[in-house]
Amino acid sequence: MKTAFQWKQGFESTVTNTRGHEVVMDLPPAKNGTDNGATAIEFCAMSLVGCIGTIFAVMAVKMRFEYSQLEIELDAVKTDEDKTIKSVDYVLKIKTGVSEEKVKKCLKLTEENCPVGILFQKAEIPISGKIEMQ
Repeated sequence: MKTAFQWKQGFESTVTNTRGHEVVMDLPPAKNGTDNGATAIEFCAMSLVGCIGTIFAVMAVKMRFEYSQLEIELDAVKTDEDKTIKSVDYVLKIKTGVSEEKVKKCLKLTEENCPVGILFQKAEIPISGKIEMQ
């Protein structure tokens, strides 16, 4: 997996992968940026919530259950004084006809197999999640 960084101006840059995808990164105005993109640490949190959602969908297929709605709200706790994310809390909101126990099992498998979540765990950043059945 290869990626590349290209500086644009000030603190703005583009980051690309070899499959032709590109994201803009920048700092907010409070840190002298132009706010044309998310910060690198915001992308870490976005990557985690995206990974949880994707791996949950993969596990749901393997467990043979469907849902009509899936949303995840994630809060990565970091103050301006912190160098990095200190903890993560998320809520998985799902509308499905399966039992909450089956959803919990799927989420447990998700947490065990989410590559980005594993990176957070190895960095000893606590992650806690809960389920809201819709």
